[in-house]
Amino acid sequence: MRTLWGITCLAVVLVACAGGRLTLSEYGERTEALVADLVEEIDAIDAEWKLQEPTVEGAQTYLEQRVGARVEFLEHLRDLEPPEQLAEMHEAAFDRFSALNAAEETLEASVATFETTAEIDQMWDSPEGLAALAALDGVIELCLATQTELDATQDRETFRDVPWIPNEMKEVVSVAFGCS
Repeated sequence: MRTLWGITCLAVVLVACAGGRLTLSEYGERTEALVADLVEEIDAIDAEWKLQEPTVEGAQTYLEQRVGARVEFLEHLRDLEPPEQLAEMHEAAFDRFSALNAAEETLEASVATFETTAEIDQMWDSPEGLAALAALDGVIELCLATQTELDATQDRETFRDVPWIPNEMKEVVSVAFGCS
């Protein structure tokens, strides 16, 4: 009997600690933190780039760092199990960030063929640079849509004390992704 009780307790602890799908609030908090970290890192990379004398090697390093920051972000995003109502949006975010990374990797390969600093000054105006900027616009568009969807949960506040409404329908999420 004691062994059965011990196994049952262990099973309960393992299930409780195993993770599983996040609540809407947990998902909002975690993605907000991931996005904030990514934005901070990209801003630091951009600031450092602006302080440098442009070189082909420097431009490649700059783009490599940007992609690396997003790859790390994607790894953390992939580890999240979103609530069912955001599963599609979560997958779309992963796809759009992957497309952005691929576009900047293509830009990085293009920059490797540059021979002058004049070409580096025009890297964002090149077809590859414009494709990367378009991919970034797609990420921002989805970010704004996600922000809007989560902001809409504020309307649920009036149902917070209604006992017969399921908790997931009363959950209010407050996040600030900073999508611009």
